[in-house]
Amino acid sequence: MSYVDEVLAQLIEKNPAEPEFHQAAKEVLESLRPVVEKNEEKSDDNSRYNRSIMNEYVTDILLENAKSTLDEKLISLRDEYRTNGVPTLLTESLNELILFVKLKKPKRILELGTATGCSGIAMLLASPCSTLTTIEKFEKSAEEAKTNFEKFGVYERVTQFVGDALEKINEVSGEYDFVFLDCNKSKYKDLLPIIKSKMSDGAILFADNVLYRGYITGEVKAPHRQNTIKNNMREFLRLISTDSDFITTVSDIGDGVSVSYKKEKEA
Repeated sequence: MSYVDEVLAQLIEKNPAEPEFHQAAKEVLESLRPVVEKNEEKSDDNSRYNRSIMNEYVTDILLENAKSTLDEKLISLRDEYRTNGVPTLLTESLNELILFVKLKKPKRILELGTATGCSGIAMLLASPCSTLTTIEKFEKSAEEAKTNFEKFGVYERVTQFVGDALEKINEVSGEYDFVFLDCNKSKYKDLLPIIKSKMSDGAILFADNVLYRGYITGEVKAPHRQNTIKNNMREFLRLISTDSDFITTVSDIGDGVSVSYKKEKEA
């Protein structure tokens, strides 16, 4: 079995109820296969062994920790959606999101991209004193999220907006000390200045899918139809990383995560 097949098999084994993730991973790995297999011929057995062990080791750490962190009922709900092809946050990314929410203990959370409510529920369960303002473009998804918020007993702490994030965010009042960005990927760069204006000093901006299937780094060639997302996401990362008001880090957890801290103004 080639290295590409080994990695894909490991990912499927570790994430059995995530068919969308399986497909995305397969697309990425298949596009890399020619390069990987060409270099495999030049590498010795020891280097291949070490590389395989490293992938398995890191994957095991992330997923094992997630088991002890994430609410079982919520993960069961999330997995049900994923099985039915509904996009939801990957386990590794969700675990990372919860980590930062617990560290920050925000009073007010702003979420752009409610989807079915799983990420919002996770944040509210992780921080019982927080309230959530969340924006979702599609009314059907917003209704589904409302049902789930009620099911998990957090709806009283939620304010929902339905519509395009670029429009609805202007209806949101006050400042927020935590922002989760997970809506239309091509609009991240346009949303950034508005989000920044609504962040209090010391607030955190957590953005998901910032490496988007490997297209953003160029490791995987983006299909023509994805070029707008690729270019706009690269611009978002450039803007957030060069803004002197933020301290930003980017990691390849899940589909890529950026975390930005808005610096407190000096007295």
